Amino acid sequence: LSEPSKVSAATLRRIHEAIRVTGFVPNALAGALASQRSMLVSALVPSISNIVYASMIASFNERMRARGYQILLSETGFDPGDEEAFIATHLSRRPDAVLLTGIHHSAQARRMLLAVDIPVVEVWDISTTPIDICVGFSHVEAGRAAADFAVEAGYRRAACVSAGDERARRRQQAFSERFEERSGHVVSAAAFNEPASLANGRSGLSRLLEEQGFEGGVVFCSADLLA
Repeated sequence: LSEPSKVSAATLRRIHEAIRVTGFVPNALAGALASQRSMLVSALVPSISNIVYASMIASFNERMRARGYQILLSETGFDPGDEEAFIATHLSRRPDAVLLTGIHHSAQARRMLLAVDIPVVEVWDISTTPIDICVGFSHVEAGRAAADFAVEAGYRRAACVSAGDERARRRQQAFSERFEERSGHVVSAAAFNEPASLANGRSGLSRLLEEQGFEGGVVFCSADLLA
């Protein structure tokens, strides 16, 4: 089964027919012990309901399947402790690689990942001290770029609706600091400790309009779900 090229086409057809009739499923664990390859790739994301992460995982899964790998997927939320537990569980399955979201992990999670001799890819951020491979962008620069765009578009008042995850906070803080620096006006804010959601976006905007009297400016949302 692992090297079909070693048998004739007719023999291979008979083998596949026998597998179909008997319902035989190869023991992947035994194969992994022999080959030292599980053909599993671990993927950990904060949320599978968020379209940003969902579309990334869909593309990632498509590419991995095309190369013969299956992905082991977990939704970690935005809690480093929960992520650490999932990492331990995934590594116990001996994946051939790990895909992580972000660069901020618990100390124990970093120790576990540094101890395994497999590729570890951190995405959606950049770091000068990655665990292994890092692919992403600066959330600080993204926030500053949004502020520059708003100021250059002529806006002199701004407000932020911000979610509770660490990357969102960096975007919000960078936007506020740059906008205030260039416009001379303090940015109003409605911040939540919870992850981004449509409900928090509505609630945050209502708070800005009704409680803080914000009007005549630009609203920066730190995540697409808030917008």
